[in-house]
Amino acid sequence: MRNLILAAVLMGCGGSKLDPKNPYSVDRRQVQIPIGDGNTTQGSLTRPERGEGPFPTVVLVADAGPMDMDHSLVGPDGPVLLFADLAEALSERGF
Repeated sequence: MRNLILAAVLMGCGGSKLDPKNPYSVDRRQVQIPIGDGNTTQGSLTRPERGEGPFPTVVLVADAGPMDMDHSLVGPDGPVLLFADLAEALSERGF
């Protein structure tokens, strides 16, 4: 529930809604993360395309359950990729 509240506050601050047809200037990469004993998990790394780092960092961790890593939901206008949208919004704002 905290993730939903943070997303609503962040989107409200920017004054614009995320639009997949008009993406922000964000570098997005798929990464493999070592988790010990030779095992890995997958993740996405987003960062601002412009500006010099180091950048402040926010780590979004999905909890266990039926959700995918983007916390995909079905919204009234189609799919909502909660974590992907939040990561892009944070990266556009310098995180």
